[in-house]
Amino acid sequence: MSIALMAATKGIAATVGKQIMVHSPSILAVFGTGFVIFGGYETAKATPKFEELLEQEKQKIRDQEALKRKAEELEKERDKALKELDEYVDGTFIDDDEDEDEEIIVEEEEVKEATEEETEEEQEVKLPISTTVVCAAKAYWKPALFIAGGLGCFWAGLAISLKRLSAVTAALALTTKNAEEFREKTKQLVGEEKVKEIDREIAADHAQEKAQEARGSQPSTFETTGYGDSPFYDKPMHRWYRSCRANVQQSFNFVNQQMIEQQYSCPFDDVVQANWNDLADKLGLEECDAGECLGWDYKRHGLIKPRFESIMAPWGEAVTCVDYEVYPLIGDTKSNPSTWY
Repeated sequence: MSIALMAATKGIAATVGKQIMVHSPSILAVFGTGFVIFGGYETAKATPKFEELLEQEKQKIRDQEALKRKAEELEKERDKALKELDEYVDGTFIDDDEDEDEEIIVEEEEVKEATEEETEEEQEVKLPISTTVVCAAKAYWKPALFIAGGLGCFWAGLAISLKRLSAVTAALALTTKNAEEFREKTKQLVGEEKVKEIDREIAADHAQEKAQEARGSQPSTFETTGYGDSPFYDKPMHRWYRSCRANVQQSFNFVNQQMIEQQYSCPFDDVVQANWNDLADKLGLEECDAGECLGWDYKRHGLIKPRFESIMAPWGEAVTCVDYEVYPLIGDTKSNPSTWY
């Protein structure tokens, strides 16, 4: 049991591997498309992260500038305090309220200007190219991998297709060469005129085949009755068969005669009918379930009156179409004759 299972598994694996090799360009194209689509999705997710990283780097620069300005202000205040201390020691220090008010105003203006400069610097921060590249690498490494994988799949599929195309081209060149050699040899054996005649016959056959394909193909359900080779088409039943006009007309006459005899033998019956299978039996066709449920009621519509029309079949053959002035009615002639309607 285990040996059989292993053999079956090996056979399935070989079949699957062969199919994968045959359809590898299409499979790689599907994978490549999936990778590229997922890479685009990851790119959309990574863009806000990239902007956030840039903003963090800019904020670092702003913080460094703010610390630098703060250090400069502290240094100025230290120098001012040392100067006042020196003046106080020398006895030249003057404590003037007016001067103090002016200094306060000057300091407020300086603070205002510093705030304005800081706002302008926040708006005008420019990052170095290297920092931008590092932020982009941190944000977009995953989408880049997916897109690179998709492009790799596309490239591999294209390489396989080109390799196969080269092999087909080489085979075609070899076949063309062999055909030319065969043609030249044929000319030597049968003569050039005979070769031209063969070419004309081949061209005519090809033209006929193309015309046949354009018109359609002959149905596989074309039935033979053994009474002739003329093509007929029963329109209500959609049956194609070969017979002769005399046999078809004789079959309708037989079914009509059968209904007339039934009428005279059972004059008080409510329904006198014949189904399509009665007609098929006389035509030499195979009976069917639909033919058992479709037929004609003599008391309601009289005899069967066929109409013969000539039509052109889809595959280009003239066919006699058999139609009826009164189409077969629906009913069950075996179990419940009163259901005709």
